[in-house]
Amino acid sequence: MRIHLTAHGSNAGFKDYLKEQGVLDEEGNMKLHIAGLRRIPELFPEVVEEMKLHLAGCNGGRRRMPVEAMMSDPRIKDTLQKHPDVLEAIKKDEEAMRIYLSRAGTGLWKPVQEGAENGGPLSLAGCGKFYVLESFAYIKPNDVIVPLIPFFKGFLLDSGAFTFMAQTKGSVDFDEYLRRYIAFIKKHDIQHFFELDIDSVVGYEKVKEYRRILERETGRRCIPVWHRARGKEDFLRMCDEYDYVAIGGIVTKEIKPSEHRYFPWFIREAHKRGARIHGLGYTNLSGLSKYHFDSVDSSSWTSGNRFGHLYKFTGRGLQQIHKPPGTRVKARITAINNFVEWVKFSEWAETHL
Repeated sequence: MRIHLTAHGSNAGFKDYLKEQGVLDEEGNMKLHIAGLRRIPELFPEVVEEMKLHLAGCNGGRRRMPVEAMMSDPRIKDTLQKHPDVLEAIKKDEEAMRIYLSRAGTGLWKPVQEGAENGGPLSLAGCGKFYVLESFAYIKPNDVIVPLIPFFKGFLLDSGAFTFMAQTKGSVDFDEYLRRYIAFIKKHDIQHFFELDIDSVVGYEKVKEYRRILERETGRRCIPVWHRARGKEDFLRMCDEYDYVAIGGIVTKEIKPSEHRYFPWFIREAHKRGARIHGLGYTNLSGLSKYHFDSVDSSSWTSGNRFGHLYKFTGRGLQQIHKPPGTRVKARITAINNFVEWVKFSEWAETHL
């Protein structure tokens, strides 16, 4: 659970803005926002009402309050002790690791979606079992994934700016790309989306300008993506200002595998400052049990079609079953099998990693 806090300001215009964003009610009082546990308000409305506290002073940002901090406040502690089922749900949410599945530009959503016709994983009922990360660069007009977005257990939208650049011949108009990115976010009410972390192309100052435009036009905070060139102090400042941050450069080896041992420091500092942290593209299966990111994303379920193997969930992890020499995998069956097995693994990981 995250409790989003902000500071009461004396500026009337600022208060009007906070009302528009739903942070203040019509009387100008602070609201309690519960994120991550989407069904808490539905299941426990009396608890939400009881916990509408006047809290302020978190640098004007929206913060996540850890369970330990909540229980140190006598008012919140008293409420939660009267509702142990809610407290248990909050603890599970705080400890969960979410694995977001990505199609990574492959055409493998199609066979998986076709499997939905027979009650497969992309049926509306099945969508509620897993998390999805998608790159804006891969979303086409009338894309099969778009109408499913509201039904996923969770959805993250990556800007895909680097992918777009690689796909484009000649110069890239990132200003126009940003406008289209913003329009998509607004049209489809995307809640969680990453910034355009193209520091190495346009420079960090330009990235921060794009970030300001993105947040102003969408009316929401993006997920900033830290890269090592930004330095340690920028990461700490990012965690102070945002309630959800990400580490980039893992897939591109900007952060070398030998440097993954420093992940606990990043995770610890983010949590200390009330921020959740996402490891972009990090799904080293052995590393997930050592480095407790709040969320990661993976396109590894697609690798079986490329390299000829099936995944099988063992109850604690994933096993690769390689095709016999001289044979080929059946693309449709392989894609559906591997997606389903990764969904099983992600459900297990949410409560065990």
